[in-house]
Amino acid sequence: AGSAYHSYKTLTPDVTVVDISMPGRGGIDLVRQLRIYDPDARILMFTMHANASYAEQSFKAGAQGYVTKSSPPEELIGAIKTVYSGRPA
Repeated sequence: AGSAYHSYKTLTPDVTVVDISMPGRGGIDLVRQLRIYDPDARILMFTMHANASYAEQSFKAGAQGYVTKSSPPEELIGAIKTVYSGRPA
């Protein structure tokens, strides 16, 4: 998560797609760090976990969307566009 945080600061992406199961402190912690650094960051959680608890934790941390890896590719693309536009996905 530390490397992703530094990359965010360097690259300033339009939308950041984060996996909950990132090495180190994990994706939810990264979302919290990004939100502190940039309150306007557009963040989408992309994960294999189809669990309401993980989704809730992700949104509380500051993610604006949550998509599972078992979702069709079109859903991921749509969620990225939605988060980019500033709406929750």
